[in-house]
Amino acid sequence: MKKHSVFKKCSAFLAAIFVLSSCNNGSVTTTSDDGRHFYIDEHGIVTTGYEDVHVDPEDTYFQGKHEFKYSKSGKAFVRDGKTTYKLVVPEVVSAQISLAKEEFVHFFKEATGIEIQTITDKNLSFNSSDTYISLGQTNLLKTSGLEIDFNELTDDGCRIITKNNTIFIVGGSDYGTLNSVYDFMHIYFRYEQYSPDVYEIDRNVKNLVLYYFDVTDIPDVRHRAQNYGFLVPGSGNYDQSNYGYRMRNSKGRGFYFMPVYRDLDDYSSPSKVSTNTNTYVPFEVYSGSHPAWFSDLSTTKDPQLCYTAHGNAEEYEALVDLVFKKIKNSMVHFTPATHPHMNVMTFTMEDNHNVCNCEHCREYEKKYGAISSTLITFVNEVARRVDAWQKKEENKAYYRENFQIIYFAYNQFVDAPINIDESGEKAIYTPTDEKVVLEKNTGVYLAIIDRGDFQCDFFNNPIHNGGVNQNMGIKETIDSWGCLTDSTYLWLYQTNFSNYPYFFDSFSFYNQPMYNYISSKGLKMFFAQGQDTSASGSTGTNFNNLKVYLNSKLSWDSTLDQTTLMNRYFKAMYGKAYQEMWNYFGLLRAYTAKILEEHYDTLINNRSIYNQINKREFNSLAGLNSLIAQIDKAQEVNSASSLSEEEKRIYKYNIEAEAFFPLYAKLSLYGAIDLTYQDCVELASRLKDDIVALRLEGMMTREAGGASVLELPNSYL
Repeated sequence: MKKHSVFKKCSAFLAAIFVLSSCNNGSVTTTSDDGRHFYIDEHGIVTTGYEDVHVDPEDTYFQGKHEFKYSKSGKAFVRDGKTTYKLVVPEVVSAQISLAKEEFVHFFKEATGIEIQTITDKNLSFNSSDTYISLGQTNLLKTSGLEIDFNELTDDGCRIITKNNTIFIVGGSDYGTLNSVYDFMHIYFRYEQYSPDVYEIDRNVKNLVLYYFDVTDIPDVRHRAQNYGFLVPGSGNYDQSNYGYRMRNSKGRGFYFMPVYRDLDDYSSPSKVSTNTNTYVPFEVYSGSHPAWFSDLSTTKDPQLCYTAHGNAEEYEALVDLVFKKIKNSMVHFTPATHPHMNVMTFTMEDNHNVCNCEHCREYEKKYGAISSTLITFVNEVARRVDAWQKKEENKAYYRENFQIIYFAYNQFVDAPINIDESGEKAIYTPTDEKVVLEKNTGVYLAIIDRGDFQCDFFNNPIHNGGVNQNMGIKETIDSWGCLTDSTYLWLYQTNFSNYPYFFDSFSFYNQPMYNYISSKGLKMFFAQGQDTSASGSTGTNFNNLKVYLNSKLSWDSTLDQTTLMNRYFKAMYGKAYQEMWNYFGLLRAYTAKILEEHYDTLINNRSIYNQINKREFNSLAGLNSLIAQIDKAQEVNSASSLSEEEKRIYKYNIEAEAFFPLYAKLSLYGAIDLTYQDCVELASRLKDDIVALRLEGMMTREAGGASVLELPNSYL
């Protein structure tokens, strides 16, 4: 048992991740703190300036392309609070370009006070003397002579170039153009977003010179997604509703996925983009006429397919043909002309453990080394037919150059059919057979739920469960699939799905080296599954907003220094109480580490994301009281300061978001037993006030089947 090594590492992280410097009293004017500048955010809150700080390249596995090259010219961009520049957009704009325009105008005015004029590119062409800011693929760009490698940029990548007097802001797609706006604001005005309600940007900028830009900023992970409710665009005020876009995480994990429909040739029937094999081949429709298509463990409630059709060649051919037709029909319905972003179809198992146990599937497992070989060979056959079909001349309207079919490596399918050579310093993985190497137009969707504990370090995780040598963890599983394909989509987890109100410490797992390592694998997508609350909320509770911030920053550029990121974050989010809140963060993590160490055999496991941590045996009243006392200390610091009432309100509820766990746990675990009625009422009133102020009325106590978090405080009020 590696009990002590795990928590020794955690303790070192708590002690050494960063040191917050002391803060001088600031006002709404620019102040200084040990050489670092502070700036004013949207609410007049003094926060710390933004600087790109990266880790030593020698300590990285991967270096992406984040080239922020620019130099000052002798020409004016803003002079005496005025500018001759106009913002130029295409005559016909997408929703993303429209938002990019709005965000540019919004932030430019925040920084300079100037309402920049916006015009369309109709009848415009590039002229060396014009003073324009070109947004997106305008006629100005097309006539400028500049060459942009849009494929290199990927959809989300950014390019900012100055030619003569014109600044060109463009991306690999319209989403990339929107991202480029945020890069532009970061360079000129040190813009940085921390939460739906808090960002920073220089103010009262009256004079700026024109920069000669040559910026290329490409995300380390091509598609990055999280499912925290407060990231969902469109809820709350202007800033809150655009938070997901500003964090470059607005697409969602299914953005590129094409739906499949339940009924053949019926696009009004139910459709799905994930956990959808029962949509491709509905059990209730086909189990009677084609029983060989289904796992011998299938039930009406929890079906799975048999990818060998129980050894029946005729039934296997018919099953392949049906899946091929379903994919073909979706490709015909969602054409590249009408849905250019839909470039992937998932063929993903249902969320249960009823993987087929028939003798033919077990023969595959024995021959190739993993039961996933049945799925790989099946999808390879489907993929070859799809590839041949879309390359026919009569189907050119449906051809997608980089179209892929991806499938889950999840539950019993998580093991890759590979050999492993551990004779050297580094394990070498090779396919067991060329038949299990993935076709070019397929990919693996790794959803690794049971090969590690997300409360522990990614590289030194105590849980290794299965695989070729029965000792493979999350890292090794990712590595092993890499010898079968260069198209990996990764799904990992970072919350307790059984106890949303409780703090789940995944910060040792999700750190800068981990993001950098997975980036080195050339991921097509990284999805961090968190708390998918039904309400958007103004921020996340229990440091979930910090998880979102780090996910967003480090999956985009995995060489950013995490110490600097967190230092900025705490100063921005908690005002003058940032030191007290850093102490609280350390206290909360130490509190959790102590629980885990004392209950190691119970709480350190490959399904800790479902731990029933909401018990008195794990959470002492004294421990919860110590956490609440530290929160109250932080609140007192801001309350006693000279901050404005609006500043105090924002900081109060940013702090209260982190108090949610100890307040909720104390009331739920000890309210009816150890507390007076008046204590319960006071706790309940505080909780309800927090829920309403943070817009968390839609938050449930667990992922599925839970009660509203309002039920607990309401039971006392």
